[in-house]
Amino acid sequence: MKYIYDNEKKCFVESNEYERAHGMSQEKKSQRRKNVPKIIAAVLCFAMIVGAFALGVNYQISRGGEDMMMTEPTEATIASTKTFGASNTSQNTTVLTAKELYASNVGSVVGIATTGTTRNIFGQVSQYASSGTGFVITEDGYILTNYHVVENGTDYTVTFSNGDTYDATVVAYEADNDIAVIKIEATGLTPVTIGSSDTLSVGDTIYAIGNPLGELTFSLTDGLVSALDRNINIDGDPINMFQINAAVNSGNSGGPVFNDRGEVVGIVTAKYSDTGVEGLSFAIPINDIADIVNDILTNGYVTGKAYFGITVSTLMEGNQFYGTPIGAYVTAVDDTSCAATAGLQVGDIITKIDNTEITTSSELVTAKKQYSAGDSAVITVTRGDETIELNIVFDEEKPSVSTGTQATEPSNETQSLIPYSGSAGGSY
Repeated sequence: MKYIYDNEKKCFVESNEYERAHGMSQEKKSQRRKNVPKIIAAVLCFAMIVGAFALGVNYQISRGGEDMMMTEPTEATIASTKTFGASNTSQNTTVLTAKELYASNVGSVVGIATTGTTRNIFGQVSQYASSGTGFVITEDGYILTNYHVVENGTDYTVTFSNGDTYDATVVAYEADNDIAVIKIEATGLTPVTIGSSDTLSVGDTIYAIGNPLGELTFSLTDGLVSALDRNINIDGDPINMFQINAAVNSGNSGGPVFNDRGEVVGIVTAKYSDTGVEGLSFAIPINDIADIVNDILTNGYVTGKAYFGITVSTLMEGNQFYGTPIGAYVTAVDDTSCAATAGLQVGDIITKIDNTEITTSSELVTAKKQYSAGDSAVITVTRGDETIELNIVFDEEKPSVSTGTQATEPSNETQSLIPYSGSAGGSY
C-alpha cells in the first residue's frame, strides 16, 4: 500500500484512491514519479544518554528520555503542518543491492542530537544529551523520528551525511505510539519512499541506516524479519512491533527500516540488551503509524483520543490492610474536564471502567485507549466507605509540543495521603 498527500483534502490517502479521484493515466503517473519527491518513511533511534547514564539495559526494553513539560500547540504550528508537501507515488519492484540501497537513501537519513535539562524530586538540576536518528519525509524539512529521541529536550540539532547541520524544532508528537515530527528550515531535500509493512513476512530481508552510539554515524546494517506482531511493553504502554535481527544500538532509535526495494517499512524503536542476548530488536510497522503521522501533519496532534482530565497514582496492595482497595487514586481533577462533569473527586479510587478492572494507573491508561473522544463509559470508584458508579463522556486529548520547559521528576507527595501508595502515575 502506498500513500500520497492530497493537497485538496490536506491529508495522506492511498495512491490508488488519489489516482481514481484525479483520473491519473499511466503516462501521467510515470511523469509524476519522475518529478515528485519521495515522501514519508519510518524513523527510529535509540536515545543515548551522555554522562552519568549507562548505555546498557539489564534485560529490559531500551528507551531514553524523561517526561516532558508541554503546552498546547499554537494555531501557527497547526497551520504550517497543513501545507505539507506532495508525496512520492513510485511503485518500485526492483530489488536493490545493499550498496544501491545505501547510496539511494543515506542522504534522506539524519542524526539527531538532543540536549535538555531535568530536575529531580529533590530539586537538583542536571544537563543531559542524547543521540538518535530520523528521516526526511518532505522536501521542505519535515523529519520523522521516535518521540523518545526528542523527549524532554530543549535544543535539537540535525546532521546530514554530507555534514550539513540545522537547528530543529518539534512540530508535534504522539507519545503512546512513540512518534514525533520535527522541522528544519531547508528546502530541496530528498524524502524517503514509504512502503507497506502489511506485506512483510518472516524471513524478508531488511536494512537499517542509523547512528549507533551517536558516534558511528550513518551505519548500514542488514538482517531479516524475525517475527511479526510482537506486543512490546515500553514504560507500561504496549506497542505492536515486528522483530528484526539487524544490529541496532543506542543512537539507532527513530531510524528507518527498509525492505529490499529501498522502501521504509518500519521505525527502529527498541531492543533487548543484556549479556548473552543478541539480535532482539524491534521496529514499529509503518502502516500502523501512517494515520497518526497524517493527523500530526494536518492537525498538529492526533485527533479523537479520549481524555479524562485527572491525575492519578497507583495504590499498592498494602492499602487493603487499611480497608482501601487497590486501584488508580485520583490526586487532581481539572475543573473544566469531563471528569469534573461526571463527578470524579480528589481522593476517589478508580477500580473499574465499564467491565474492565483497574488496579494500577497504567491499567487505567491502557483501558482509556479503547475509547475515543465522545464515547461514554461507567466509572466505578471507591469514595470513603461507598462504591459509586459515575457516567462519563470523554473529552478529546490534545497533546502538545515541547517549549523547552524544564522537566520535573514525578512527585511522591501522594504517598503521604494514603499509606503504601505507589508511583505518581500521571495526568490522563
